[in-house]
Amino acid sequence: MNQKFTKKLLVLLALLLLAAMPAATLAQEMTPSVTVEDQEIVDGTVTIANVVSSGPGWLVIHIDDNGAPGPVIGQSPVVDGENTDVVVEIDAAQATETLYAMLHVDAGTEGTYEFPGDDGPVMVDGQVVSPSFNVISAAMEEAPEVEGTAEATVEAEATVEATAEAEAPAEGEMAAAAVACEEDYSVQADDWLSKIADKFYADVLAFPAIVEATNAWASGGGNYATIENPDIIEPGWLLCIPSATDAQMLLSGEMSAMGEGAAMEEGAAMEGEAAEGEAMAEGMNFVLVPKNLGNPYFDTANVGAQEAAAELGVTVTYQGSATADATEQIQLLNSLIAQEVDGLAISANDADALVPTGQAAIGAGIPVVSWDAAIAPGGRTIHVNQAVAEDIGRTQIQIVSELIGGEGQIAILSATSTAPNQNEWIEWMKDELSKPEYANIELVATVYGDDEDEKSYNEAQGLMRTYPELKGIIAPTTVGIAASARAVQDAGKVGQVFVTGLGTPNQMRDYVKSGAAPQFALWNPADLGYLSIYTLYALASGQIQGNPGESFEAGKLGSYTINEDGTVLLGPPTIFNADNIDSFDF
Repeated sequence: MNQKFTKKLLVLLALLLLAAMPAATLAQEMTPSVTVEDQEIVDGTVTIANVVSSGPGWLVIHIDDNGAPGPVIGQSPVVDGENTDVVVEIDAAQATETLYAMLHVDAGTEGTYEFPGDDGPVMVDGQVVSPSFNVISAAMEEAPEVEGTAEATVEAEATVEATAEAEAPAEGEMAAAAVACEEDYSVQADDWLSKIADKFYADVLAFPAIVEATNAWASGGGNYATIENPDIIEPGWLLCIPSATDAQMLLSGEMSAMGEGAAMEEGAAMEGEAAEGEAMAEGMNFVLVPKNLGNPYFDTANVGAQEAAAELGVTVTYQGSATADATEQIQLLNSLIAQEVDGLAISANDADALVPTGQAAIGAGIPVVSWDAAIAPGGRTIHVNQAVAEDIGRTQIQIVSELIGGEGQIAILSATSTAPNQNEWIEWMKDELSKPEYANIELVATVYGDDEDEKSYNEAQGLMRTYPELKGIIAPTTVGIAASARAVQDAGKVGQVFVTGLGTPNQMRDYVKSGAAPQFALWNPADLGYLSIYTLYALASGQIQGNPGESFEAGKLGSYTINEDGTVLLGPPTIFNADNIDSFDF
């Protein structure tokens, strides 16, 4: 058999195999995607150009809610594989200028849209498939020409003139924009604002000038985009690019993108919106979700949350699962989304596993903050951080080194193996241990008590049996530290094995005084719960959008500013010992 014939035979066999392959198999290899185009709403419908789905699904249209998908106004089923020109019937009266086409699975009863519920959003590379598109108003179409006699022409001109006078932009609208657009720029798929600033000004830090100019023209009702979050721009958005001179004046504050009247009008409008938002937020029902119930640390956080709720005039419900389990927590959150609560404050049992659920809540118009243990970015708007992770981790090693005299074996007794905050602290502990001054300290084991008292107690006993020379146990969990200190007392090893970690003064007072746990650290969990509810309230009432640099007031704790990484920091931890522990009551 010659080589040419063999090659043709192989090609033929390959084609036959491909033809015999089920269509579903081919579709499964396709990456889920949605392709959209700007369009008018026609007879209460929008048409999505192309949808690729891995299995039966739903194409769901969301309105815009401050730059993110908001409530649903329509959905249409899609089949496995490629779907073209998918027509979705929507509630046109609720449509915003920007809409989102989000791909969902059909995982529950096939053919029945069940979200919140089983039919959650589809994710690719950790991101929900939900491109945005602009709604083109029919009013933007070219006006028909006026035909007729000279008299008709004069009459038409008079009508136009009168209309122009009647509709002349008031101060504060487009005519009042104090900066000119040297160029209009349409955002491309691979653009971001600093890249565009570099292109026009050779300065990546000049992007705020583009934002200010674009928003000024958009406020007058033009076709320009409204940029609410500089980190998020969409392909097709129209941007105003001011001249290099004007850009520099905007950045230095020598020029305002809007005229004085416009700025005053906008400021008054913003104040009115904020007041209206705060009025709407009163009476809202927020839910504080801990990792698990029956944990004194989280119970103390709830005390602070209830204090904030009373001050703000909202209701805070405290709901969690019996065990620190991500699956149970997701089930609870899905139920809360279905109940359409007004806001969620969540301590995550698994940073990544909770992202789709957090995105589903945000997509349903429910603001989400995480606290204590973060949901990964994308699944929450803000994370309220109790303290800097690095400071917590390094402090633990510094304390245990002091307690054991700078040498000997130590072990870590953590909560769950997936707890994001615990794992980050442990990494910083290991980094601190790598310093020369800790060369005589050996970390022999890291074990997990799953934030359960009995299991943590048994793990601490096991560490002392397995490592007879053990001198220190670090338990960065309120359940684990108390259980470990009790195990040391029960084993008669006070003064031989020293416990430290993170705990509350009331639960640790006796162990500090007995010497089982002479020193430990913690922030005030009541303040953490308090700050979490104030942060959630600021989001729900529209005081902030969750953008870096925004500030808000948090009652007795004062003013807070969102950091560049989307977090709010409570403050540094306190070290408790026999000298100060009786000064605290929580």
